Amino acid sequence: MPHISVTKLGTPNQLGYVVRDVEEQAAVWSKAYGVGPFFHTGEFEYPVDFQGSKSTLRLMAAFSYLGETQIQLIAQIGGSSSVFTELSVASPLGGLVHLGYFTSSASRDAKPFLQRGAQLVQRGIDAEGLETIYLRAPGHPGGLIELIDQTDRRLALKALMRQQSASWDGNYAFRPMSSLVLAVS
Repeated sequence: MPHISVTKLGTPNQLGYVVRDVEEQAAVWSKAYGVGPFFHTGEFEYPVDFQGSKSTLRLMAAFSYLGETQIQLIAQIGGSSSVFTELSVASPLGGLVHLGYFTSSASRDAKPFLQRGAQLVQRGIDAEGLETIYLRAPGHPGGLIELIDQTDRRLALKALMRQQSASWDGNYAFRPMSSLVLAVS
């Protein structure tokens, strides 16, 4: 069995938080912690397989950086059960849902964890065809690992987001993601 641990993946690239209202929580993070600006996606559909059941979720997300770590705020607005609704039931105010790792192949990097007994809880494919995989350690009630496919374009987008977060002046804390996308297209 191949030996791979999250320590081999390095420091998490992303901390994902389930929230009830993305814009409200972006304002809280910006005011209380000085984190921002947050770049939001607007509402979008996201097809997933959650514990063997396929569905399409309706989500909204916003992203910023705290140093080198991406902060993701995500709200599920519609659809059926998912890792996000699971956390919302356990913690109605929301909270940390996953440690995210950027990878060139989520499927490849998930295999050693699955061979060691981790459970594949949720798998999704985004509009660009990139995969995300959520893993749970057996007997562990939370703290999912998310493996997130990346492309050069996505990494460039994240670099620009990191740069704007580092030089942020505290104004205009909630911005459309499209303002960044145009810069890297």
